[in-house]
Amino acid sequence: MTTPLTQDALMARVDSGNPVRNVSLTRGDYRGIALRNVRFENVQAQGARFDAAQLENIRWQRCALDGVVFEGASLTDVQFTNCRGDGMKFDGAKLMRLSVQTSSWPRVSFVRASICRLQVLAGSLVNVNWQGAQIERVMLRKTDLSAQTGVDTLFDRFLAFDCVATATDFRGAQFTHCSFARSDLQESCFDKASGRALALAGCNLDRSSFAGARLEHPMFNRANLGAASFRGAELPRARFTAAHGKAVDFCDADLSRADFSHANIEVADFAGARMQQVCLHGARFGEARWDGADLSGARGDDPKQLICERWSPPPRPRQPLPGETR
Repeated sequence: MTTPLTQDALMARVDSGNPVRNVSLTRGDYRGIALRNVRFENVQAQGARFDAAQLENIRWQRCALDGVVFEGASLTDVQFTNCRGDGMKFDGAKLMRLSVQTSSWPRVSFVRASICRLQVLAGSLVNVNWQGAQIERVMLRKTDLSAQTGVDTLFDRFLAFDCVATATDFRGAQFTHCSFARSDLQESCFDKASGRALALAGCNLDRSSFAGARLEHPMFNRANLGAASFRGAELPRARFTAAHGKAVDFCDADLSRADFSHANIEVADFAGARMQQVCLHGARFGEARWDGADLSGARGDDPKQLICERWSPPPRPRQPLPGETR
């Protein structure tokens, strides 16, 4: 077994001004260390302890970081590229301007962490725990977020595009101007979540649950609702434009001023729903249950608008080829 560098030996490497490469930090104790402007390359750091460390402008490239502990640490302007990080712990850490690229980080814990400006590109964050964290200005693209735990987490401007986030637990989470556009969220749980302007446009929400959620002006445009449940949810001004589904439960939901324009749902249960001033223009429901629903002020098809939507310009006459007479 290779002996890890001591904290003094690591500082000596750093002070030389050269990248720290091809060394072992495995199970090393670097708690409370302060590092700035350092590049780590091909470093084996499994199980190392960086609790309460101060890390600024650090680059980790092609490093093995499985089980590394950053609990209570402060990380600013830190970049991870092509790094493994199974089971890392950032509990209670303060993370500012982090970048994670083509890295695999399963089972990472961010419990009660404060995260601002995190960017993840083509990475894997499977089974990550965000519980109780405060997350602001995060962008994830083409990232695997399956089996996340975001219970009671604060999400502010959390943007996830084209991601896989199946079986994710967002119970009691708070969302402010967040988007999961075109992401796969099937079998996810948003029960009793709250917030405003949550965008789920183009998402796969089959068998997801929003029971008891309180979301102001959420956007489900073109989403696959599948067999989603919105039972008892408060969704004023929700947009379900062109959404589609097979068996969707809206029982006792607040859908006042919601827009179902051109929605296509095979079986929909609106029993007891509050649907004042809802827009049903162009909507199609194969089977719908309306028992006890309040549809006062609801608007159905607008014939003139349908004519405009279905209009197409006449075909243009074929232009003659050079030298061809009409």
